[in-house]
Amino acid sequence: LYAGEMPAKAAMLAARRSRILGLHLNDAYGKRDDGLMAGSVHPVQTVELLVAMQRAGYAGIIYFDTFPDHAGLNPVEEARANLRLTDRLIDVAARLAHDPALAEAQGRQDAAAVTLLVM
Repeated sequence: LYAGEMPAKAAMLAARRSRILGLHLNDAYGKRDDGLMAGSVHPVQTVELLVAMQRAGYAGIIYFDTFPDHAGLNPVEEARANLRLTDRLIDVAARLAHDPALAEAQGRQDAAAVTLLVM
């Protein structure tokens, strides 16, 4: 995000040429590495990334790079929240990754239909 890239596109390009060994998740407002909980600012982009990872067959390690101490959060509770939110987004992504209507709408590059399906 900080570099102006689309995480899902970067993941798809990497998966075409290499085996992805790990998935580094956090979130930010886009101007710096804020170290926020995964999906807290960009939930749709996070789901889009997780769909790309599902389609690439990734079932490996996910690790978080967040900074709970900067906001005074309890790091254990922040980690639990990260896990719960990410598990929830993975469930959404798993359904979307195998949704034929979504694949068909993406194939047509129908942004309105894709948005409605994802939302």
